[in-house]
This record gives sequence, C-alpha cells and structure tokens, in this order.
Amino acid sequence: MQQRLPLVLTALAVTSAGAAFLLAQQGAFGIGHGDESPFGIHVGQVTGEPLPIDTDGISPEPTEVASAQDESGDQKRAREEWIESMHKAPGVDWRAIDRGHRTELALARYADIENGLRTSNWTEVGSANQAGHSRSACPSPDGSRLYIGSANGGSWRGDIDGTNWSPISDGLGYEVNQILVASNASGTAEILHILSNEGGVAQLHSSTDDGATWFVPTHLPTDFYEAKRMVRDVSQPGRVYLLTRARNTWEGGGGFDYGFLLYRSDDGGLDWDMKYVFPANPRADVWIDRQAGGAVWVLSGNTLHRSLDGGLTFTQIGTVPTTGTVNDVILDASEAGAPSFYGMIKESGAYKLYGSSNGGVTWTLRHTPSDMWDQMMVSISDPNTVFFGGVECWRSVNGGSTFNKINSWGAYYGDPANRLHADIRGLDAAMVGAQPALFINTDGGTYVSYDNGATVQNLCLQGVGISQYYDTYTSGTDPYLVLGGAQDQGYQQSLPGQGTPYLQFSQLISGDYAHIVSTVRDHNLAFCVYPGFILLQKQEAAPQGLLNLGDFPTPNHLWLPPLCADPDVVGTFYFLGDGLYKYERIGTSYSFDITLNPQDFGSGSLSGMCISPADSDYWYLTMDSGQLWFSHDAGATFTNPARGPNGHWFHGTSIVGSPNDRDLAYVGGSGYLGHPVWKTTDGGATWEGIGDGLPNTLVYELVLGGVNQDELFAATEVGAYRYDSNLGTWESIMGTEAPLTTYWGVEWVPEINSVRFGTYGRGMWDYALTDPADVADYGQSNRTGLALRTSPNPARSEVAFSFDLPADASVTLELFDVHGRRLDTVDAGSLGAGHHDLPYRMEESWARGTYLARLRAGDRTDVRKIQLVD
Repeated sequence: MQQRLPLVLTALAVTSAGAAFLLAQQGAFGIGHGDESPFGIHVGQVTGEPLPIDTDGISPEPTEVASAQDESGDQKRAREEWIESMHKAPGVDWRAIDRGHRTELALARYADIENGLRTSNWTEVGSANQAGHSRSACPSPDGSRLYIGSANGGSWRGDIDGTNWSPISDGLGYEVNQILVASNASGTAEILHILSNEGGVAQLHSSTDDGATWFVPTHLPTDFYEAKRMVRDVSQPGRVYLLTRARNTWEGGGGFDYGFLLYRSDDGGLDWDMKYVFPANPRADVWIDRQAGGAVWVLSGNTLHRSLDGGLTFTQIGTVPTTGTVNDVILDASEAGAPSFYGMIKESGAYKLYGSSNGGVTWTLRHTPSDMWDQMMVSISDPNTVFFGGVECWRSVNGGSTFNKINSWGAYYGDPANRLHADIRGLDAAMVGAQPALFINTDGGTYVSYDNGATVQNLCLQGVGISQYYDTYTSGTDPYLVLGGAQDQGYQQSLPGQGTPYLQFSQLISGDYAHIVSTVRDHNLAFCVYPGFILLQKQEAAPQGLLNLGDFPTPNHLWLPPLCADPDVVGTFYFLGDGLYKYERIGTSYSFDITLNPQDFGSGSLSGMCISPADSDYWYLTMDSGQLWFSHDAGATFTNPARGPNGHWFHGTSIVGSPNDRDLAYVGGSGYLGHPVWKTTDGGATWEGIGDGLPNTLVYELVLGGVNQDELFAATEVGAYRYDSNLGTWESIMGTEAPLTTYWGVEWVPEINSVRFGTYGRGMWDYALTDPADVADYGQSNRTGLALRTSPNPARSEVAFSFDLPADASVTLELFDVHGRRLDTVDAGSLGAGHHDLPYRMEESWARGTYLARLRAGDRTDVRKIQLVD
C-alpha cells in the first residue's frame, strides 16, 4: 500500500518546512500568555516561505487525495461535517427542502423554454480548461457523440473526440451519477436519462429533445431510495433495465414491494414496469452484454442470477465464496469471455475482488485492493483486463492477480492531456461504434482509452465548465484577471490579457482553497486558506510567489476558516477561529505579528466578519453557533445584539456592510427554520429577517452591487438571488440560461457593472446590470398578472387555486410531487381576462409532504408549493 502522511500531519510537515515561527513566551501560539498589544495579546510571529515541492512535483496534495490516504478518514469526515454544520437545521431534512426548491425552479424554467421565452443577462466566465468532478460517460449509439455527467455541473454533450462540448441539463439542478443514451422502440430517436443519488433519495430524469427540457418518466417506484444502475439491451430497441433499491406500493393499495427492484421499459425509458424483486439486504447489481444484449444478470449478495425472459424470472447460476457480511456488490464482465465475470464485493467493510471464467458458475478470490472506493470495470475485448478506482486508477492484465496504477496522481500536473487526475469517480466500458472503449471519470474530467488502459486521453481539456469553486476574487486592474479557490482543483488564476470570457485558468497549486482576501482590489498580497495553513500570494503577475504562512494560530476553527482583510492597512488581515486573530505585516517583509483579541466569544467558531466600508470602526461578526457580535470601536469592545436570529438554528456564513451607511449591514446563513438573511439598520444592535421570496435554504455569501452598491445579491444552495429593497422581497435572477446549481461565492465587479458568482460545479458566471429593468426574475415578464395563490396552505385535501389573467388564455393546472413527477393535469379550458378560482381535491393516497402546482396560461407560467398535512 502506498503510504502518505494523513492530511493533518502533512500540513504540519509543510508548516515546519515552509514557515519559521518566532513564538512568544509560552510556545506555539500560547494564547493568553504573550505580550500585550493595542489589539490584544501578542501570541507569535510568522515568516512566510515558499511552499515546498514534493517528489510528485506539486504540493500540497489534493485534499481528497491526502484525506483518502488517512486511513481514519478524519479530514474527509471533517469536511463533510463542516458542510453539514453550515446547513444547521435540527430535525430537518435540508436536502429534501432544497430538492423542493430546485424542482420548483426547474418546472418554471422548462415551461418558459417550451414557450420560447428565454431571458438572461448571464455570461459564463470560466474556467474553460480546468474541468472538475465528472462521474459518468456514455457514447451515443452511433458512436459520434459522448455524454458525460458531473457532480454539480449537470450533463454535457460533445463530439466523441472531446471537442464541441455544451451543457444539456443546466436547468435541472441535480448531480449525475449515471448517464445513459437509449433509443425509442423503433430505434429512430435517442432518449437521454440521468440517474442521481443524494441523501437517500434517487432521481431519474429523461429528455426526448437532446437535453433542452427534462421530465420524470412514469410508473417509477413510489419511494425511490437508490438508483443502482441502468443498462440497455442493444438487441431490442427501446428496451432498458433499471435496478433500484425502492419501495413500490401495489396499484390500488393493500401492500407494497421493497428491495432491489428490477424495472423494465420497452419504449426507451419513458414508461416503466416492475418485473422482479431482489432482497434489499444484501445489496445487488445488474449487468447485460454491451455488444449483443439478451440475458440479464444480477448479483444479489454473493449469488449470481440470470434471466432469459426479460427479467420476468431468474435462475441461480453460481455463488461467490464470501467469508464475511456482504455490505456492497459491484458486478461487471467481459463479453470476450463468454462472459468472464468479476464481482467486487465489500465484506465486513473491506472490498475483495472475485472472478469467474466459466460464466459465473464458480468463483475464486483474485485480489484484495487497498485503494478502492466504489468503482470497478472490465474490458469488453479482453477478459483478463480489469480496473478499479480510488485515489488512483488501478489496472490488471492478468485477471486480477496483480494490479498497477495507470499513473500516480502527481503525474497529471506535468501532462494533463495523457495522465489521469486524482480521485476516480466513475468507470464505464462501452462500445463506440464497433470499437470497445473505456471511460475513466475523475475529479479532473473524463478520459478515454481505446487500448485497454495502456494509454489514456483527457477529453475535457477545453470547454467542460464543471469546476467547483468556493470563492472568486477579481483584480481591479483587469475584470477578467480572476483568482479562484476550487474544491480539489487548487488555487487558480486566469491567464492575463484575455480581455473577455471564456477564460483560461492556470492551477498554481493543488488542493482546496477558499476565503481569498486583500486590502487593495488586486492580487498583490492576497491571502487565502487551505485546510491546514494560510497561503499568501506575493504579486499579481507571474511568478506569483506563493508563500506558506504556517498552520492556523488555534486548533479550534472551521474546516476552511474565514479571513477578513483590513480595509485600511495593506498586508493586515484577520483570522477567524474560536477567537479573532490579527496578522500585521512587519514593514515590507513577509513576516507577520499575530495578536489575539481578548474578547471571549463563547463556544463555537467565528464564521464571518465585515469591517464597514463606510466606517472602519464599525465591525460585524457572526458565528457557527448563530451568535452575532458588533463593535463600534474597531474591536476594542464587542456586544451581542438585543434582537436577532436564534442561535439554535442559525449558522452565519457571510456579513456585508453598506459603503454608504455604517449602521446598515446584512448577514446570511442557514435559513431552513427561519430567515436565511438578516438586516440591521442600527449598527448591529438589532436585526430583522428579510426572507420574503427567498427560499428556506443556505446562503453562502452576500454582496452589495450596483452603481451605488446598494443592491443586495445572495449566493445560495439553490441559486442566485437579488433583494428588492423597495418591495422588501427577493427574486431569482437565474433566468433560463444560468445553471441551476449551488452558488457558493459572489462579488461585485464594478468595472463591467456585473455581479460575479462562483458556483460549486458549473464554474464562474457574470450577471450584468446593464439596465435597472434587467435586474428581474426570469419569470417576471411571463408571470406578470397571474399571481397564483393557494388556500389553505398547508391543506388537508381541499385546496383552492386563485389567479389573475391579464388577457384571454387557455389554462392548464399541473400537480407534481417534490421529485418532479407529474401526478395530475387539469385542463381548465379557455378563460377570459380577470380573476379566477379553481377548486381542487388532492388524492387521499398522496403522502403528506410538499407538492407543486404549475399554472400555465398561454405563454405565462407560475409555480407554487403546497404542503399536504394530516
């Protein structure tokens, strides 16, 4: 097994090599024991040094790589816990809430597209060349095109050689675990399908117009917990199978089936029928011959089954000689072995690879992998070539007896076109026309091999905008000179002198980076954080001179702790942990004095800070515990507000102050049980929620923009929003063009009169404020006058829909569940202009929960949520 230091130890090693600490009296940042300073207690001094380069040629390691090598997985868990903590909502399924928001936005958006209404002021900024996390790949049946699916960047279509990429599911808002291209029953048209798994809920969406619009097929299971895999029977056009862990209620009630359910569709996946039930435990996987189709094979636990009648009946073929409790199974085979089967079975928490060379009758243990996540693939053309993936992709050419890496993760940085990126997220074997191909999906995009893994080619070098950005920071010297802090795609800077998007970026160093700050709006003396140290960029132009300012001054902090630049003193910034630490540059050197503010902020960590641009004596702070603090004397004293968000359910993430009024500030955070955004007009003494129109979701960052910098924008878990201070309401600004995904960062770029968003999966985007009328919801032009309302809401069964028609129109009411499944359609006919009421009775069999009503009147659309209660 390859040995690397765990991430925490790696960070300490980097600290000792890359920074010299001149510590005050009591040792490493001895809090409370240093010398006094005007700000507080002097705890140390640090001198930045160039970041060391490891033997692979890049340092530090990508965060997921480093954490994966940590056998305890402490850092990976820490990151996941950090993300969960930001969505603070005790007793609430925040993923389900956000799923409802995304479905509501998608229903309205696709209705607009169908009506030919496209409104948008958006421009994709980049990165054009730093692809992120891809998960699945599938060629078109004729082999001319390739479709890929990503984590948070939707689905993409390109030519089979990796050129001419375009996004095809920007309006859907779901991660893609598998993408499949099927054909209709006559074989004359393609039907696209994407499978998603998130938080114990599976989704299947389909498209018959090459991704222009998406919908949920009919007769899927009642409760769709996990989508294991879809496979296509190439011998019968239109035949597709889906294996899913689900519960399906019998038609008419009276009972249900639960387990791994095998569904079949004979019309390309538009309508489904359950054929067979396998136990939910142990787990199961499905395989079908990719060249000839025909028999359906299912590995349920350690038992292989075969169906020769389209999934109606199964026969037991063989048993894998497992010795432990089966936790998970992956089934694949080589058609060249008639077939030769491989089963990657997780036994009592550890994977083992088994193989069968006689069609699954008998099996032998072939290998026990150490770097195995959840991916395995077998060559179509060679029964002895098998792959599995973890941090790196491993290949065997002797039937699984021994494995070698295709390449080490660090080799990518010297040759990204021909070396795999770290973190293998999906492995897919498929036919490209008459040629077998292997697709390897990584945190750096999708690769293809036509020689069974001997060589690989990066298909995502250009035009696949699926970078996951925590943060962006634009230089005032050039609106298209941008820093980006990415998830596992490193600290990036756009190449200088490009002038206009679509921008090329250079990855200056690998890993996860966030909270980029600087006193002056340029990239000279810019600071940011990596999980374990503070990074300093010395200068804007290459060579940028990246320095390591050492480990954090306290062990108690968020996974990516925030920084705040001093607005008046260049080179001074604040570190937010369990206390407030001030870093002051010593002269023109790259050494910094560190002092700790004496304020006791209680339990938890500081999670956001703003020094008012209108008066630098006015400071605002927020915490992960939900507490707010303010100071009117530049941090000499701090006070809690008399009124504000309840700390038990609010996790503050971002504070922004008005440049025109020192008493005006806004704070954003978790809003699943209250307002996501709060406002103060008295310098922080009291706060009021301003959530009307903003979904109950998580706000990652706020910014004030516009000519007078008085227009508030929010980057949220479910999209980009603007606050209309005159109306006191929020509205979506995503239009029909901006991607429906997680918006993590936002900044104001005055040079081009635009708001720049960093998304977590679809790169960077600009929203242009070219005219006050352009700052509008995508649906405002076509929703005006409908004013759809529901009463009562929540409802038990009877509900009345009321709406206003500005002109005569044909009206249709559609009812959907939170997953986007259409449950009912009511044709209200042609109605005249004016007010209308439409009574409706919700079915008694519908589960209690969230539903969506979509009213369509001519080319106008409105969508509203309904809560069905007992």
